[in-house]
Amino acid sequence: MHFRDDPKRYWIVVEDEASLCLSDPGFDVELTVHSELSTLYRTYLGHQTLNDAFRRGQLDLSGSNAAAKSFIDAFQQSPVAALVAEAT
Repeated sequence: MHFRDDPKRYWIVVEDEASLCLSDPGFDVELTVHSELSTLYRTYLGHQTLNDAFRRGQLDLSGSNAAAKSFIDAFQQSPVAALVAEAT
């Protein structure tokens, strides 16, 4: 994860489950997510969809098509995202 507005880097390692790492775990990087942190929050909370973020240039993915598809398929919005979307 490369957030344009945060100098820290984060890694998500996916094996049987996904784990968030705060330091480089040493694996090959298959996909890099580029966005501002607020974009991912807005998407997670249901204020916008991943497609909206892509169209607006707020989010891009660098890596193989298979890795990008896996990220898009796996990304889950908050359980309350539908309620947030209705309220806005």
